[in-house]
Amino acid sequence: MRLLAAGVLLALCSTGAGAQTPAAQGAPVASLTQTVWGILGYARWPGQPEALQLCLVGETPYAAALQAGTKLPDGRTVQVKRIALEGSAPLQGCHAVYAGRLHGGQWQQLMAAWPKSQPLLTLSEDAGACQLGGMFCLDVSKAPVSFELSLDSMARSGVRVNPRVLSLARHKEGG
Repeated sequence: MRLLAAGVLLALCSTGAGAQTPAAQGAPVASLTQTVWGILGYARWPGQPEALQLCLVGETPYAAALQAGTKLPDGRTVQVKRIALEGSAPLQGCHAVYAGRLHGGQWQQLMAAWPKSQPLLTLSEDAGACQLGGMFCLDVSKAPVSFELSLDSMARSGVRVNPRVLSLARHKEGG
């Protein structure tokens, strides 16, 4: 089951559960970072690590904003690092992965490298990734950023997402 959600995590963020984002950013960049930090802030991993490792892969104009790092309202730090698909275990240590533009079968390669026993939240700038195992597929074409959510992928991820994020969603037409 898939849902389409307005990237109105800004409303949730303003209730005190949002993240601190780098200042002086354009609207699309600010909307994207608030959406990503909002999703991370409302997600829970088994054992709840003090610091979350967000791994970036692929080409994205938002890398610098995401790499600026942040602290989530609950005090957890987000550490951001770039990963390469060529490594033997590219997702090792990642709590979440943000995929920019990938080519060919790189998304499938990334999902194949994911140890299923490792809880992992996935975010992608490619809407098709939600049909290929991705959880949050972002529409970054305009602000506010919106996203499609694959509930099937979320259920298999090992990560719990607060229902308040889901309440922002509306059913996607025909899906």
